[in-house]
Amino acid sequence: MATQQRAGAPKNDQAAELNKQIDCEDLADRLGLKRPGGKGNFHSPHHEDKTPSVSVYRGQDGTSRWKDFSHDGVGGGAIDMVMWARGLEFVDALKELAGMYGVALKRPQGATPTPPAEQTLAEFIAEKCLKDAAGDGRVQVLNYLEGRGIARGVIEHALKRRTLGLNTYTGDTVKAGKQPKKPGEIGYGGPGVAFIVRAQQTGQAIAVDMRYIDAELNGGVKTQSQGEKVGFPWTSDWRRVENARKVFIVESSINALSIETCQIPGTAAVALRGTGNVDTIDWSFLRGKQVVACLDNDKPQDDGYCPGLKAAWRLHEVLTGLDVSCLLVDQSDWFEDVEKRENPINDINDYLKFHGPDATDKALAKLEPWMIPGMSGDDKRLGRPRLFLPSHDYHAYWKYRVQPDFTKVVGKITKSEDGAEKLDFNDVAGFRIAAVSRVQIASPQSTMTGDVDHSPHTVFAISVQVPRHTELQRRVVDDEKLHNLDVWKKLGPVYAPTPFARMVNIWERAAGIGAREAINFVGLAWRDGRPVVNEGPDCFFSDPRQQCPYHELMFPSGTIGQGLEVLAQFQATFKDNAAMVPLVWGLGAHLKAFLGFWPHFVMQAEKATGNCDGDEVTPEPADRVPPAHVHQLHQPPGGLGRDVNEQAGDHQQGHLQPAGELPVRAHPTRRRADRLSALRPCAAGRRRRAGGQPGGQAGAL
Repeated sequence: MATQQRAGAPKNDQAAELNKQIDCEDLADRLGLKRPGGKGNFHSPHHEDKTPSVSVYRGQDGTSRWKDFSHDGVGGGAIDMVMWARGLEFVDALKELAGMYGVALKRPQGATPTPPAEQTLAEFIAEKCLKDAAGDGRVQVLNYLEGRGIARGVIEHALKRRTLGLNTYTGDTVKAGKQPKKPGEIGYGGPGVAFIVRAQQTGQAIAVDMRYIDAELNGGVKTQSQGEKVGFPWTSDWRRVENARKVFIVESSINALSIETCQIPGTAAVALRGTGNVDTIDWSFLRGKQVVACLDNDKPQDDGYCPGLKAAWRLHEVLTGLDVSCLLVDQSDWFEDVEKRENPINDINDYLKFHGPDATDKALAKLEPWMIPGMSGDDKRLGRPRLFLPSHDYHAYWKYRVQPDFTKVVGKITKSEDGAEKLDFNDVAGFRIAAVSRVQIASPQSTMTGDVDHSPHTVFAISVQVPRHTELQRRVVDDEKLHNLDVWKKLGPVYAPTPFARMVNIWERAAGIGAREAINFVGLAWRDGRPVVNEGPDCFFSDPRQQCPYHELMFPSGTIGQGLEVLAQFQATFKDNAAMVPLVWGLGAHLKAFLGFWPHFVMQAEKATGNCDGDEVTPEPADRVPPAHVHQLHQPPGGLGRDVNEQAGDHQQGHLQPAGELPVRAHPTRRRADRLSALRPCAAGRRRRAGGQPGGQAGAL
């Protein structure tokens, strides 16, 4: 069916028009979705559903819509269906949908095409690898990965998503200043599967990781990477990650494909590309999902630690700080011969090769049962433990077992006739403790100035997993409330108070896991002497609803192009920059506070000084303070970012211009009132810029 377009309509208007005109039932047929008998619901293309789960219906506005009931109710309009079925981003889905129905997309009036950015080396290599995999090289990719146990459908999907290619580069050509490489020398290269790392927001090729089909041609080196190594994970399909309920974290790309081969519904896999990336990747995209870590089952190194397990410990800490649940796969039985416990298996791809997808699926479903993730309660795990426990704590620790959102303890041990032990469990709590972490909260002075903190205070962050929420639930308590049972009962049921109290006592030993320094401020501030953008979930308020109205605030993020689009919409919404003015004022006020430049301070006389009726401290907003008590504070000599007390002391040097003649004292702690008034332009400031003298009214930072 053809869609009528308005001349000069912006892309978002054209998208709305397509959603309005296109019938999702017709679109589902064109996309190849199957339905039994040619009527009723469609089958999901992403997994096998015995009962068709994709419904097409008319919305309240009369437009055709769809919904996948097997995937947490994912649905929407026509463009959403293309994005969901084909795994495309919005712009690509819009273009494909328009092409399917013969609609020509028009550029908005007055818009100029953006000049193409210069191609990076990683982008050049990625395009070359994609081109080589499109022809005869496709067979080499399929043969190699299928030989590693990867399902063909998984390989085809990655090729379609342009995250998989073929490297054919060899270093046997003469280059300026370089000697050609011979086969068998390091750096020669040769045929290799190319895993193309793409940015989540833009889809830009960031790096290309090569896994050589014949490592001997490359001097025995199996892998090589071009482009950015730090801070960027690999996944075959970012759209699948965004829609997944559970995400597996593995070390290498081929391990991620191994998990996808198991076809576990509602899951996706992300590869670290090296254990060092645990601390460099922004894991915020995992918020609202359950994470399972399945890193390599390495042998202990010279320091006694297993590298893969140690990285899993750190991943658990980082994700817990983001309120993301992270559990570890139980690898204690990872052997080629499980009965004899011989020949340990190193990673999930090796497990897939030896045991097949069905057994691998079961292995991924078996999670560690221990109370502290990565801290074994028996002697099956090699290497040094995550935490040292005294003997009296360890003898109690091994009895506790956890499920993702439940805790139990060994109540009785019996023996069968053949001497085998049988453990009988008792319920302890209707939730799982994920962490009890020590948190040091910086003082307001250090938060706003970046100065060395001389008065921090310590609290404990309790993170628990409950059945009613996917994300971890966090509570902040002090020493006195850590063992208060009523605090824990607000999170979920405690069935056995005595074993529960003993468990909390053991968790005290693990307070260093996830220990961190934090600031209780939402926005741009200083933490540990460095500037940070602090979001609501980064704060540790004991009573967030009372202490900060922004405790759940998270700042939107995106590409530069998306940011420019937001600014353009601001400009187009109102005339004369009416919408931009408060945005600039708010940002400017925030930056002034961050840099330590406070144009206005409320200053008052001490008690019994002169004929002043003011108290020592007033919680009123600055614009409600009597003019006689208000003084303008100019930028002091020496620049910005100076201590507030130093600025107040400059009054003695003539750097302050008081509006009255009272002895003064600065009150830098009135941050909330200042923030609330930050969007109001200050009349005194405007007069000063115009050449007049500052008046006696303070309205904003």
